[in-house]
Order: sequence, then C-alpha cells, then structure tokens
Amino acid sequence: MNLGRPILNAARRPLFFSIGKNIRAVPLVCYEIIYPGFVRGRLTNSTNLLVNVTNDGWFGKSSGPFQHAVMSRQRCIENGISLARCANAGISMLVDQYGRILSKTRLNERTQLSGNISLSRVATVYSRWGDWPVILSWGL
Repeated sequence: MNLGRPILNAARRPLFFSIGKNIRAVPLVCYEIIYPGFVRGRLTNSTNLLVNVTNDGWFGKSSGPFQHAVMSRQRCIENGISLARCANAGISMLVDQYGRILSKTRLNERTQLSGNISLSRVATVYSRWGDWPVILSWGL
C-alpha cells in the first residue's frame, strides 16, 4: 500500500465528511494519523479539520498513548490544520493548526471534552511540497 496517495471514493476524489456548511473533516482511524504522507494525501483545498478516532487501550500504561498523541499533533503542524482526537483509554484532545493543545484529557480519563478550534488552514512547506525537500537534501 502506498501511504502517500489519498484514499479515493468512486468519483476519484479524496474522502471527507461535511458537518453543516463550514466543516469539512478528514476521518482518520487509529494509526492512519501517524503516516505524514497518508494524511497529506487525504487533504483537499476545502478540508479544514482532522478527526482521529482511536483505541489506545491496548497500549496499557506504557509510553504508547503519549507517543500516539504527539504524532497526531505533529500532523497538525505539518499541514496547518486543526485536530479533534477521541481516544478510548488514551489521550483525547483538541489541537489548533499550529500544534497547540487547546484541551485534552488524561490517560484513561472518562470525561467529555469540548472547546473551540479554528477551521482556518495555514499554508506550510510540507502541505505544499510534501517530502520533496527532504528527498532533495539527501540527494545533495
């Protein structure tokens, strides 16, 4: 599987779902969020929110849930897009397009998380060029 290519619907367009008139969210299940090229490939010009639903319970009390949360936060920074993350037995959080955590839960905390996040995107080098600057630097 090529993780740098978007998943396409029957019309050959990347998948996202709409909530009302303003929200165009890209759904990412569990570990899909850790692959930078995969996430970048799922985004379109109109998408403005990443949604990550995951079950981190199998990590137990290891560093796994924390690492998974940090990786999902990194996708926000790379692509200049906000994130709403719901993690069963893990760390749920709201992250803005700059990677700042606006609200989060503790590990294994059962609660409701609410808050406001920006739906505006920020242009980034990675969202425009992907891995090409890194590949080019290796070649040089």
